[in-house]
Amino acid sequence: MRTLTLGMNVSLDGFVATTDDLGWMFPNFSPELMADTETLLSGFGTILMGRVDYEGQAATWPTREGPLADIMNGVEKVVFSTTLQHAGWQNSRVFAGEPSDDPNGVVVRTFRPRREG
Repeated sequence: MRTLTLGMNVSLDGFVATTDDLGWMFPNFSPELMADTETLLSGFGTILMGRVDYEGQAATWPTREGPLADIMNGVEKVVFSTTLQHAGWQNSRVFAGEPSDDPNGVVVRTFRPRREG
């Protein structure tokens, strides 16, 4: 059985997102927090996301450089969407339906295992 980890950035006052990009959170990352984030994400075999999250991430990471960008661009990504037809960001694929539309676990069984490091 694989581990499913929920990752979410939330400020102390409950702020979660802007409507434009991910730039709100990174200026506030200390070197220690960035290192912890890189360590956590480098262990993921697959990242699951919805269309809106995918579109924001796909608009951000392909043009960035550095260890975190390398991780985000290199990891497998599965996008759950009934409207997105194609995922153009490298190592991304669309599951065109709801997770409950996968009764035999095809999506889950194809996840890459967590990388040991």
